[in-house]
Amino acid sequence: WAGKIIPQTNVRIYNTWLYIEHNWEVPRFTQHCQAFEKLWDFFEQDDPELLRFVQRQGHPEIQTMEDFRQFIETGYFRTVAQACLDKGLIGNLPQGQRATIESALFLNTARSFELVDWVFNGPGMMRDFLTNDYFIDGSGFESQGYNAGHVYNLEEFARVTEKIRKLNPGKYHADGFPTLTADPKYKNLFDFCIDFNLIGRTHAQTGDCGDVARTRPLGRFQTTDVAPEWFRGPFALTGDPRYGMVLYKPDSKAPIPQVTDAALREKIERVVAERGYDIPQTSNVCDGYGHAILRSGHGDERRALWIRYGRHRGHAHDDMLTIGWEGKMRKLLPELGYPHSWTF
Repeated sequence: WAGKIIPQTNVRIYNTWLYIEHNWEVPRFTQHCQAFEKLWDFFEQDDPELLRFVQRQGHPEIQTMEDFRQFIETGYFRTVAQACLDKGLIGNLPQGQRATIESALFLNTARSFELVDWVFNGPGMMRDFLTNDYFIDGSGFESQGYNAGHVYNLEEFARVTEKIRKLNPGKYHADGFPTLTADPKYKNLFDFCIDFNLIGRTHAQTGDCGDVARTRPLGRFQTTDVAPEWFRGPFALTGDPRYGMVLYKPDSKAPIPQVTDAALREKIERVVAERGYDIPQTSNVCDGYGHAILRSGHGDERRALWIRYGRHRGHAHDDMLTIGWEGKMRKLLPELGYPHSWTF
C-alpha cells in the first residue's frame, strides 16, 4: 500500500449488507428505531460514567450526552437509512420500505421528506404497491409465511406514514403520498387471509411455508400466517364482521387480549353475539393466487379438498397441481412445508 486510497468505481452496493446481512438487518432496524425513540429522554441526563466508558472504547471526541446521541444517530440510524435508499438493505417485501419510513419518522428532520418521497414516488414503489404487487384476490406473490410479512409490514408502513403526516401538517398531501388504507385493494389483503383458510383451523402450506403436519387435532385459527391481532386496524376501519370473528377467542369467551380499546372490544362482542365466532366458509377459487377449494360440513366436521394450480413468484416449490385434504380437525394429506433437508 503506497499511502493512497485505491479508487473503487465499481463497488456493488445493491443487496449487500451492513452489520448482519441485507435481509434480516431490516426488521431489526425498525425495532431499533422504536427502542431508541423510547431512550431519547435518557440523553437529556448527565451520565459521566457512561461517557468515560465510551471514551475508553476509542471515542475521546464524545464529551457530552448530546455528542453520544449524535454519534449513534449518525453512525447507525442515518447510515442504515442511506443503505435503504441505496438498496444495500432490502429485506423481504416490503420490509425495506417499512425501514425507510420508520427512519423518516425517527429522524423527523427537514430531509426526512426525501426519505418519504423516495419510498412513495421513487424506487420504493409504495405509491403503487397495492396495485402492482398483489393479485386481484388480495394475495401476495409468495408463499403464505412470506405473504404474511407483506401484510403486517404494509400495515405498519401505513400506520407510520399517517403518524408522519400528523407531525407535518400540510406537507404530505394525499395526491403525492396516498393513504394506503383508503385503497380499495387494502381490504382485499385481509379478505384473502380468511378466504384461503381451511376448516377454520389451518391453510394450504405451499412453497416455503409450514412444517411436517401434526397428528393431533388443530386448534381454532381462522386466518393464514397473518396473526389475528393484525385485524384490529382493518376491523376498526371497515367494521367487517368476519374480522371481528377473527379477533375473538372462544376459549376465554372474549376478544383476544391484544385488543385493548374498550369500544372495539365491545364491537367484537356484539358481532359474536349476533353471528357466532365461526366464519362461514363456502367453496371458492382464489384465482389470483391460483388455488381452488371445495368445502363441506360445519363446525368440527368441516372438510376441504384443494388444488394448487398457480405458481409463486418468490419462495416457491415445484408444487403446482398439489392436492390437499383437510378434515376431522386435521391435515389429512399434508404438504412438506419448509424442507428439513436444507442446510442453511
